[in-house]
Amino acid sequence: MKEIKSRFLILQAIAIILVVIGHRAAVGIEELDWFRISSYHMAIFIFISGYFFKSNNLDNIPQYILGKIKRLVIPYFIYNLIYGIIITYLRYKNIVSFGQDLSLKTFFIDGWIHGHQYVLNLATWFVLSLFLTQTTFILIRYVYLKYKLNNEFALFIFFLLLGLISILISNITVNTIPIYLPFLRIMFFLPFFHFGFYYKTKLEEKDKLKDYWYWTS
Repeated sequence: MKEIKSRFLILQAIAIILVVIGHRAAVGIEELDWFRISSYHMAIFIFISGYFFKSNNLDNIPQYILGKIKRLVIPYFIYNLIYGIIITYLRYKNIVSFGQDLSLKTFFIDGWIHGHQYVLNLATWFVLSLFLTQTTFILIRYVYLKYKLNNEFALFIFFLLLGLISILISNITVNTIPIYLPFLRIMFFLPFFHFGFYYKTKLEEKDKLKDYWYWTS
């Protein structure tokens, strides 16, 4: 287990580097239009989260969700408050002109919709999106298994279709921030989350390819 965690820490490090490269305007690195880093760098983190999802989480869904609230949502809002105070002070002193002032809307609502309200911590949008994805996944999985449906591949195809639909809708609303943005993010992330779980439970034991071939293929 320790070796597995070490490998996923390396994968996380690679994903972080890809995030930086994906923001190429800041580092001067171009990427291929047909295989954009932004189409999968955040999905890697979701895949990792799905890999460590445990089937017995279904035994106590409220406890699972409460645990995620404690580990993700509460820390997010603590840091959100800190950054909200900072950006409000900086704007009040005319030091910066970007971001929005701390308010009930920017603190409680905007984080769930887009998460860019304070700019300085805009990357934390991922925290609430991860929480929503995890919660949606376990609820859908519960309903799926309740009706004696246990075909993991069929469930993956369902999630994959949701992901494709989210991309189509996103292409239409590319220049706006729609109120339903969190739903698009959930739909996009679900196939990656499930594939992480699917790989661990169904595919990993069949994956016998040596590391060397992954890096040279």
